[in-house]
Amino acid sequence: MRLLYVAKYVLSFFGIVSIIIAVLTLLNPQFRSNWIDVLILAISFTAVAKLSVILPSGSNLRPAMAIAIAGMYILPPQLTPLVVLVGLLIITALGRKPFLAYPLTIGHVSASLYIGGFFFRYFVRSETISLPLMLPYAVVALFLYFMVSRTISCMIISYNNNSSFKKQLAKIFHDINWGYCNTYSTGLITAILYEAKGPWSLLLSLPLLVGTFKSVSYYSRNHILQKAVSTDALTEVENRAALESFTVYMQMHPLNGTAVMIDLDNFKKVNDEMGHAFGDTLLRQVALVLKQNIRDLDHVFRFGGDEFVLFLPHGPEDIESIQERITNLINLVYVECYKLGVSTQASVGIATIPNDTCDFKTLLAIADERMYIAKSERPN
Repeated sequence: MRLLYVAKYVLSFFGIVSIIIAVLTLLNPQFRSNWIDVLILAISFTAVAKLSVILPSGSNLRPAMAIAIAGMYILPPQLTPLVVLVGLLIITALGRKPFLAYPLTIGHVSASLYIGGFFFRYFVRSETISLPLMLPYAVVALFLYFMVSRTISCMIISYNNNSSFKKQLAKIFHDINWGYCNTYSTGLITAILYEAKGPWSLLLSLPLLVGTFKSVSYYSRNHILQKAVSTDALTEVENRAALESFTVYMQMHPLNGTAVMIDLDNFKKVNDEMGHAFGDTLLRQVALVLKQNIRDLDHVFRFGGDEFVLFLPHGPEDIESIQERITNLINLVYVECYKLGVSTQASVGIATIPNDTCDFKTLLAIADERMYIAKSERPN
């Protein structure tokens, strides 16, 4: 976290320096021909800067960045911060962010544009973009811009949320969708058209960017609504409705794997003695432990009350390793309960496809029955 703290201030300092360099460069008579381009691109960026949609990683997709990307190809790299300056100041002010957020945001975008722009200019000496020879360099520059931008976003989100940078970084590729690719490719296409037809190309690009934003925004809202329907409000794991949907899916696309029924012993006593608010906290922490220690392809459902269901897909040869993972998960649950001052255990029932059955409904029933047998055999 200390490293993220230092990086945040270094990036903020870079934001201030990049603006100073951009202004001094523009005042140089050698770059006088770029004034009009900087002005037109800056106005276009500012016009759509407020449009934004939150991506799965927690970062934002702004269609205006396509204009900044176009500037990365059209302008000398040191001038690109001027394209985004006014727009970024406006959206930062609208967000009522602290003072440090202003240079930090500018440094974030400027660093991304610098890396992509300098790479492109290093390999492409021509003042105009010509196809197809320059396309590979343009695509690599676009990829570098994306990676630098997303990595810095992960750094900022990790610092602000006091969360793991490594886990946040793993979410980068969750951000990629067709709307995202369309926005980035529009930046490259806009640069090519700008070189050929001048500012008129922006009359085509801006409506396309707004349309892309509306589509991605609509998809994101639907995704949020669908997630709300299938997510347990208290624990934020998948709920009973999600389990029923997954059961239907398993009937059509069967998978080998292990189902685990988990029931916290004496949970009613915990509620009665320590209060329902504490009981809710206990459930949330248990769910968090389960969720943080499973793979992306695994599922954790809240079956109801203090019961959870896990499904871990795997091949027949992995049964022993899966059972070790389940044992470790249950031990982690015990540790979490102990941290909260609760000495409780869990009754567990395990059933496997195809060893016990090939039907998912039957699999759950077997795991449930074994869980109740384990509970009945446990001394009070």
